[in-house]
Amino acid sequence: MNDTALKPKIDGEDIGAFWSNRYEVEGHIWGDDTSQSALKLADALSTNDNILEIGFGYGRDMYGLLTEGFRVTGVEIALEGLNEATRKLKKFLDEGHAHIQLGNFSRAQFAQEAFDGVLSHRVLHLLGNNGLVRSFKRTAFDVLRDDGLLVLSVRGPKDFKSDQMEWVNKESNLARSTLSGREGHLITFWDEGMLTAEFGRRFEILSIDETVEIESKSNPVDSHLLLMTARKKNLEQGPSNK
Repeated sequence: MNDTALKPKIDGEDIGAFWSNRYEVEGHIWGDDTSQSALKLADALSTNDNILEIGFGYGRDMYGLLTEGFRVTGVEIALEGLNEATRKLKKFLDEGHAHIQLGNFSRAQFAQEAFDGVLSHRVLHLLGNNGLVRSFKRTAFDVLRDDGLLVLSVRGPKDFKSDQMEWVNKESNLARSTLSGREGHLITFWDEGMLTAEFGRRFEILSIDETVEIESKSNPVDSHLLLMTARKKNLEQGPSNK
């Protein structure tokens, strides 16, 4: 099968509409508790540090980090997610401690070397093989200060569920959902080797841990995630396109 035809339309209107619809129908899909990814980053940083969250959903991790005294900027592709986050984060937005924007992270404009940490929870496995992983990696590297931290989580190999999805290309760990309402939704299951190979040149991989979170309130089964913590390397030649 030709993978080209199966690239997620992450930079078009379809994916934003897909997630907006899910937020409208399902509400706070993963609840309101701060994710393990955000807690990991918070433990490693200091109060008042600046954090960029790529794909903030409806704002649950932004809220958790802001209440701990961090300053957080976020970008989200789903309009309903942004609308809900605007309501949830109003106090912090009014105070100037939070900044949010709608759109594709790869087209957003962020100040370089302005952030102490970058957070992305349950986003990377949705980006497919269409250049967005490279863009994600480049964005995280460029916006982080020297020795800044990147914390991300992805769905790992243990998360493939044969009764809810089917393989598109098993060699590249690409599957699609067969769940009602999510048919055709593409997911890449990352393993430790893939994470190390993709991020190891620009980042020092500090840890890759297994963690579990509910798949969603509408599908209350365990979702097995890999949680990676990495530190930006000081590359002598600076950022590159690789």
